[in-house]
Amino acid sequence: MTKRMGGHQQMIVRLAAVALCLATVGYLAVGASGAAAVRHSSSGTSFKVTGAGKGALNPGPHAFCLNNLVKKNGLTDVSGLVGKITGFSKGVASWSLDVSEKKIGKFKIPGSPLVEPHVILQPNPTSFSGYAKIVPADTFFSKSGKVTLGAESGSISASMATMSGKTISITGSWHCKA
Repeated sequence: MTKRMGGHQQMIVRLAAVALCLATVGYLAVGASGAAAVRHSSSGTSFKVTGAGKGALNPGPHAFCLNNLVKKNGLTDVSGLVGKITGFSKGVASWSLDVSEKKIGKFKIPGSPLVEPHVILQPNPTSFSGYAKIVPADTFFSKSGKVTLGAESGSISASMATMSGKTISITGSWHCKA
């Protein structure tokens, strides 16, 4: 006998689908407009993580920043972040921070994936076979906090949680420049 999913479980499944779709759109956008993706300024991009997981994320050798689409479709994608987040880094090659907001400015994070701005911190597994297990379990969704978006830079101070309720705080900034 199969058990039906409750409303909370259905929302979790929907959030996972949104995260995967955003990541896919981000990577497709980079592929479609490779010139729009710029390497990070290594001195201007870093994130500190505390809470259920602790660590630091910084640009790796394949890091890029896609923020020229902020006003068009609301996507800022800071990818290729490397570093360990204790309890969440096994099988993870890098991390991506995706911000959805169509305006430049300072914003309060409402904590809903349906209302902008919303932020997703997603692991990129070391192998394709890791997506099914690692991505749904270790993807963080914004709950509260603040995010600032500029023409070439941004910052975040937010509380984020996995679908299972593990909560982290992330603070940091990024700088995208050609």
